[in-house]
Amino acid sequence: MSAIASRDRARQIYHPDKKQTWFYAALEIRCGVEARMREYLKHQKNVSEKRKKGWKLAVLAKDIERTFKKGHKEAIFTLTLPSGESIKLTYTPVTPELRSIVEKFGNYLHALKESEMEKDNFWEDFKILIERGLELLDYSVKGSLLGVPLKDKNNRVAIFAIISEEERELAERFLAEERITMHVDYRELS
Repeated sequence: MSAIASRDRARQIYHPDKKQTWFYAALEIRCGVEARMREYLKHQKNVSEKRKKGWKLAVLAKDIERTFKKGHKEAIFTLTLPSGESIKLTYTPVTPELRSIVEKFGNYLHALKESEMEKDNFWEDFKILIERGLELLDYSVKGSLLGVPLKDKNNRVAIFAIISEEERELAERFLAEERITMHVDYRELS
């Protein structure tokens, strides 16, 4: 199951005026976040198979940070050839805010007491979490990279996990060149 598929199902299921859809949308958002975090780790050789199959978001987040060092920041990589031709590849992480929202879903996705549902703002808070969760999951799946590019043992950028085949082929062509300029912009997320 991919993060994009979960996000698409959450969008398809969620209807703001039908509370019975909210629980399933929240579950799909939760699954989408877990899937995306696993996708970030999937292509990394230094991460054990057991860790790649994890489901605890806090553990996955630590593994991502340990692997990429700046795994919590958006990264825009611009590769430029001497001819001036360039491509941009973007890594968009699962944000700490999205992880927090998904953790709060635990308050809604377990058997609830009626007294919980009768609390002021219970439903409004849940709706806000779902809508913000969808927005942030959209952001997390829009990037073209499944992680920050890493260097190989010869200190060359070599480990790219690129989503689209077309972008992967283009990046490989750029990286095969004798001279290439790579510029990286990291953006702190709020």
